[in-house]
Amino acid sequence: MSTFSTFVLGSRRDANDWESGCQGLGLRRSKSVRTGLVPMSTAKSFFSHSPEWLYLAGHYAGSLYSENGETDISFSDTGVTIQASNQTATLTKGRDFQLHRNVKVVIWGGCSLLGDETEVQTMKTLFGEEHVMLGFGGITGWRIVQALFGGGFIPKSGSFFGRLRANPSPEDIVQAWMGAASQGYGGNASIDHLFRAVDHKGQAWKLAGKQIVKA
Repeated sequence: MSTFSTFVLGSRRDANDWESGCQGLGLRRSKSVRTGLVPMSTAKSFFSHSPEWLYLAGHYAGSLYSENGETDISFSDTGVTIQASNQTATLTKGRDFQLHRNVKVVIWGGCSLLGDETEVQTMKTLFGEEHVMLGFGGITGWRIVQALFGGGFIPKSGSFFGRLRANPSPEDIVQAWMGAASQGYGGNASIDHLFRAVDHKGQAWKLAGKQIVKA
């Protein structure tokens, strides 16, 4: 059975919808970290395991960090540097960083990462070129993610998880994310351009009005 894991820096309610949605697809929960105060031992343990589906959320501006400033994760193409519990540790890919081993999809519940080509390439190198990246190209909020997951105003059937069935293909995953974004926010010029996906072949996708187009 494929597994999912959650690393949320804070008390975001969208994490509940993520976990219930994954379980609805028949995925088994592997690890779940949901706090802005992450013990270093917990952070190290999380980044050393290997789920297939992964949700990473918090604030993002060059690094993934908690609102209280107590936890900060910096990513490079060779690993991560963790600042937590007044300690700093660097984990190296292939040794103490293992998230890349089995991962098929990473959803970034933090602002702007998928709007920066350099950041995207760093994550593709770190997590593996063939994984699917889902997220945003600008400033958003957790309620938007919650809506996409099916916990807000978007009908369950039109949400990200509502559009998926067990064992979805990479194409299915991209279309479900962008399709949910189009249903909920397509045509809203103030926000529709923020929704992004990068598929397993490295092609980036965005919305143009309600249409899903290449970025």
